This record gives sequence, structure tokens and C-alpha cells, in this order.
Amino acid sequence: MLMTGLSLNDISHRYQDFEALHGVSLDVAAGKTLCLLGPSGCGKSTLLRIAAGLERTQRGTIKVQDRLVADGERGLHLPPERRNVGLMFQDYALFPHLSVWDNIHFGVRAKSQAQGRWIRKALRDVDMTDLDGRFPHALSGGQQQRVALLRALAPNPAVLLLDEPFSGLDEHLRQQVRHETAELLSSAKTATVVVTHDAQEAMFLADRIAVMREGKAVQVADSLAIYTNPSDPFVASLFGPVNQFKTQVRNGAAATPVGDVRAPAVLEGQQVMVVIRADAMELVPPEASAVSLQVRSSRCLGPTSVAYLQTVSASDDSSHPLIEVRLNNTELPEPGAIVGVRPARSGVFVYPVV
Repeated sequence: MLMTGLSLNDISHRYQDFEALHGVSLDVAAGKTLCLLGPSGCGKSTLLRIAAGLERTQRGTIKVQDRLVADGERGLHLPPERRNVGLMFQDYALFPHLSVWDNIHFGVRAKSQAQGRWIRKALRDVDMTDLDGRFPHALSGGQQQRVALLRALAPNPAVLLLDEPFSGLDEHLRQQVRHETAELLSSAKTATVVVTHDAQEAMFLADRIAVMREGKAVQVADSLAIYTNPSDPFVASLFGPVNQFKTQVRNGAAATPVGDVRAPAVLEGQQVMVVIRADAMELVPPEASAVSLQVRSSRCLGPTSVAYLQTVSASDDSSHPLIEVRLNNTELPEPGAIVGVRPARSGVFVYPVV
């Protein structure tokens, strides 16, 4: 059985009249990565700061390797340096007057030859062997990110906390550094928590994802489970563009502008929200579809294309929403063309409206 690296139990936090967190409980095993995913203001960075000890725990408890480091009711609060936690800030926060080597070595208390060997190997792994004497101002953004990550890992913490670690990098570099980071985390065997608003990033890095909304963890699961079985429309919408239709169930089906969707588990007459991923539909000839739609616009996005459709009889008013379809080819349908749509079996979700 894996040892629990970090345990957060019933964490709540308030800033004056605003409750930033509502009873959040999460566990991260040693050697595993949990991503906190959600939009700005959902509470994910606040939770990270509380775990690090940068904010006092108001309610709930925190354990690091089964050692209690914070208890809101008892007033227990160990400072960050006593929690065996590594923290990497969004802006990296490197020491400008220290070299790459000295930045990484800074937090290591028991300096040894073994630690020096680890730093040399780590620099080699991230292709920075010849840059150990440089100062932060002479490094690229990606190189600064690598140094900040190695500095956080160098003391061999029980828990590593990363706050939007790739947000300052361009898309191409982000993919490269993300892969290197995943490799480092895999070899470190540290319990890791990553804050991100990027669903693809979370799916790439995480063993489990905790989707945050308005201070709550609304769904916690591995990336496959959370993608294929999102708990509600909000979670579904985080993992790529979706179309949402509010409708009612009649005869076991929900009518939508792209055709009827089966809803066998929903009561007759129940109002529902039908969510269909944009990439879960294909265009077909009108005669092969139960509905006819008109192409309003289409664009090539490289390996994929996007088309926006509307019911044939619709004007551009809000009662007839545009329907987004993502296509795995570059054959763009012409604006004005009449097409049919065939939803796939996967990527279609029906949620009762409560």
C-alpha cells in the first residue's frame, strides 16, 4: 500500500465575507501527482498556500506523511520550513544574485557529495549541464522554470507543491518542459500537487485530477474517468468545447437541434441539460440525418477544423444557438451549405436540471 504523502481533511477558509474553500478533503500518495484544475477564483491556489503553510489553516487538518502539521481547531500551525514541503511559485522566484548551481543548492541543509551528484545528474537530465554557473537573468523562461523545479526538489521533500508552473511559457516550450517535469516527478517519488487552469496539462501530468469550483472539489478522479464520465456540465466544459442544450425528456429521449438523444435513466418530462462535445459529432449528408443544419462559418485549425452550424430556419438570434463541431480533417464545409449531423455514442451527456 502506498504511503500518503499529503492529506487535507475538511479544509475551509474565509477571507472576511468571502468563503474561498468549503470542506475540501484530498489525499495524495507518495510518488503520485494530483492536479487542482479550475478557473481563476475557484480556490485552488488558496488550497495550495494552506498546504504549504503560507496561510494558517482556519478549519480542518493537514498531514504530511501521517504527521499532523496543521489543525485549525487546535490552532496548530507548523511553518513551511518545518513541513518537509517543496514549493515552486508561478513566477519561479529565483535568487538573482545566485548562480544556477547555488539556486538549486540553496535549500539543501545537509550538503553532501551525494547531493552534488544529484544536482549534476538533474541538470544533465534537463539539458543544462553547461549552464550551472549562469545567473537567472541570463536564462530563458524555460531554463528558469527548470531551475526553480530542481531547487524545489533538491531537499528531497515529502510533498512538492507547484503553482501554475508552466503559465509563463509559450505553447511549444510548455509541451517540452511539461514532459521533462513529468519525468522528474516520476523519478522523485514525491507526492505532488499541481495547480493549473489547463485541462490538457492536468491530464498529461496527473494520476488524479480534482476539479475545483467555487471553493469545492466537485469531482476527483483519474483523467480517463473524469473525461468520459464528467459529474456535471461544468466539469464536462473544462475538457474541450461543448454544446449545451436545455430541453425535456419525452418518450425516453431529449430533443436537441442535432437530433434526439437517448435518456433512459431520466424520468419522463424531466428537464435536462444535454452536453455534447464538439468533437463528438460528424457531418453527414442531410438525407442521412434527422435534422438539417446550415453552415454559418468554418475555419482550419491545422490538424483539425471547426464549423459553426445553425438550424436551417434560424436567424442569428439567441433562441437558435450556434452549434460548434470539431472535425478531424481539413475539408472545410462551405458557409451556407446544408448538412446533417450525427452525434457519437461517447461524448454525449444528459444531466437532470435540479
